[in-house]
Amino acid sequence: MKPGITGIFCLSALLALSGCGEASGPDKNAVATSPDNTAKAVQKAPASENYRASPEEIAACRTAMLKTPDSALKVCFPIAEKGDPEAQYLLATIYGNAIGVREDFNKQVSWLHKAQTGGNLQAEVELGVIGIMIYTGNRVGNTGKQALFYLNDAKNRGSLKARTTLARLMGTESYKDLGIYDPEKSHEEMLALAKLGVPEAMILASHNYVTGFGTPVNHHRAVKFLEDAAHRGIPFAYKKLAEIYLNNENFKNRELGYAYFFAYTACDNTSDNMRTLDSLSEVFDGKVKELNMARRRGIRIHEDYGCKTYTDYEKEEFDIPPEKKTAAGENSPNDDDIWEK
Repeated sequence: MKPGITGIFCLSALLALSGCGEASGPDKNAVATSPDNTAKAVQKAPASENYRASPEEIAACRTAMLKTPDSALKVCFPIAEKGDPEAQYLLATIYGNAIGVREDFNKQVSWLHKAQTGGNLQAEVELGVIGIMIYTGNRVGNTGKQALFYLNDAKNRGSLKARTTLARLMGTESYKDLGIYDPEKSHEEMLALAKLGVPEAMILASHNYVTGFGTPVNHHRAVKFLEDAAHRGIPFAYKKLAEIYLNNENFKNRELGYAYFFAYTACDNTSDNMRTLDSLSEVFDGKVKELNMARRRGIRIHEDYGCKTYTDYEKEEFDIPPEKKTAAGENSPNDDDIWEK
């Protein structure tokens, strides 16, 4: 959701550690949940910094969000209002993704701030990402620097998503005014993140080696990082490897190229992709045995690695026991250009 000017200044205020209107109650415009009834059903209690919902209560909230969205607000709001940071983050997600309520950017950010104040790492990362989004579009006040504060703190607390976001910003010239533009350091961070298994960093490191951004050109290392991303199940890597193995003279391997594109179509079976796959069979010049071998190889690639997104891996880093999370503030490309055919 793109916030209006009110939402922008609201976010700026929240990032500056101040409030922005009331966000303690359910949305009065809830789609299938009567906020009045919800409010009456909830025995209000003052929020407590030490309150933590039980695992069963958090699980019930998540289940409602996934399976019965119309009841999500009623299930999640009471424990969020009492002060549980994870529940507050989930409530922000409800408002941000219109889960059983109308989308409300101001309430989303307000609840994110509450969750971050309580130590929720996901909320801190999201505040940083949203802050950068607002700064990119509007260059409002100190929003950019405030967003960097959140991202750096989240990075210091162990968030790979925050670290990856910062590495991207360091490699983006339009953020020079934030004092973080450094192509060489950006590439070094991408290499370190790739070693930690972050597929987005693998893709970006590959792109750097192709374009010479922050590092000397090295096509073999570029292909190596694309292979690593493919082994993490990233369809974009399947597609780019198919293009390389089918079209680049230095790496030409028609069986492997066809296999990767076959795996790609298993993830994205649009009619255009299927037509392309049919036309690619012509590279085998009627050699049915070789074509079938390539198909079987493509099937194995898809079965072994599947179809995943960056978000799938972002979720993994937060799947840790709450007691292992530290408190907040404890430690103050163009896809078509990735390879030249």
